[in-house]
Amino acid sequence: IGPDLDARARSALFFAAVLAGLAALRRPGLRALPVRLRVPVDLRRELGIGVTLENACSALAVEIPDDALTAALADPARLRALVPDAVAALLAAGVHWGTLVECMVVSRLATRAMLRDHLRPDLVAERRANTMVVTYVGTVDRYFDAAPFPVRTLQTHTPTWGANGYAFRDALIVNCSGFAGLWGDAELDAFVDAARAWITRHHGPGAELVA
Repeated sequence: IGPDLDARARSALFFAAVLAGLAALRRPGLRALPVRLRVPVDLRRELGIGVTLENACSALAVEIPDDALTAALADPARLRALVPDAVAALLAAGVHWGTLVECMVVSRLATRAMLRDHLRPDLVAERRANTMVVTYVGTVDRYFDAAPFPVRTLQTHTPTWGANGYAFRDALIVNCSGFAGLWGDAELDAFVDAARAWITRHHGPGAELVA
């Protein structure tokens, strides 16, 4: 993807590729429904939390209407802006604080047995809820600056149904492995092919997609 793209542009490119992949899977009977995403937002800075290994994010529910997605497919700049603009609007409205309170309340009121009973079906079901978690981690080069050996490539995994992405040097890695076992091979291949084709067509062959 090259050094000319800043962190915000790389994030937008990741979200656009995911939307292009999802657009390839839309069925005619479901096109009246919006594409539903859950986008985690890092709250550590706003909460005054420093470097941590804990989860300090609040996942925002983002809905992209079908007509907006269809129109944006022919406009690369608009497709790149769809998710960032939706997230910005939700943040401006303070929705992330509502989801944070929800998580805090559930963690304190729900018993361990209740959480376990609700978790188990999602772990074994062929298909989970119809909301996809989409996470962009950012540029990770800085984590390897002090490594005593050269790092040439990275590989990640995701435990959540959805896709995550990050930038490493001049590569944008879009990890789709969370769909394995939830989508059929044909669906997964169609998603990856469409996402790769969109990036190649509108930005050049500088991205690697991992399925």
